[in-house]
Amino acid sequence: MEEEYLVSPSVLANVEKSADCVVRAGELLMNSGAEVYRVEETMTRLGESIPGVTQCISYVMVTGILCSVQADNITVTRIARMHTSSRNLALVSAINDLARKAEKEHYSPDELMKRIEEAQSVPDYSPLTKSLWGAIGAAGFSVFFGGGPIELAFVFLIGLAIRFCSIMLEKLRINEYLVNLALAFVAAAGAVIFHRLVPASSQSNMIISSIMLLVPGLMITNALRDSVMDEPLSALVLLMQALLIACSIAIGVLLGLYVMEGFIA
Repeated sequence: MEEEYLVSPSVLANVEKSADCVVRAGELLMNSGAEVYRVEETMTRLGESIPGVTQCISYVMVTGILCSVQADNITVTRIARMHTSSRNLALVSAINDLARKAEKEHYSPDELMKRIEEAQSVPDYSPLTKSLWGAIGAAGFSVFFGGGPIELAFVFLIGLAIRFCSIMLEKLRINEYLVNLALAFVAAAGAVIFHRLVPASSQSNMIISSIMLLVPGLMITNALRDSVMDEPLSALVLLMQALLIACSIAIGVLLGLYVMEGFIA
């Protein structure tokens, strides 16, 4: 006769809550632009900091998360699918700080989940503030590429429009390649219009400086860091995404120049 092992519902519920906490933290990190190796490390730290948990194994990819938590001879596995990714480094920092505190305090699953939700409520910058700093960044690139006061002023306006439009389009959850194509179109169209208004301004400088806001710099950086940290699959996916975004930017600029040159002419 086979021996049966009965699992206490409270113990099973505690392990399930532990797995839910770890996966939730991983989702927030991935959706905020964290590197894959950092997400795996943070998830493992959080899981093993929970009292009673003997092992926590996480496997993270750009498109999904797999986490297995073991406690009291019970193993619970959770899977999460990643669809979108934004940029919120303040949230990444908050979750990392929580992981370090959890290793010392050893929070219960309920307490840990509460603190994760509190970290999620970290205030973000307003759309106007993001747009303003994006415009300042674009204007800075104009100076870096040799632009004068005229280009700086025009690029500031174009950058303000691009950053504000990108924030609005993110809320609609439109395909990011189409979003970058549309924003590159706006950058090229704005540069052509301002160049026609002030022929002395450099059209190429305004276009290059404006589209620098669209370049996936964080994505490329994460890909390089993941490749160094023995995460070649995630690095390859990120590099492919960056290449496709670059292609969409180039197509958007070409369309903007073609349409505006024909329309104005």
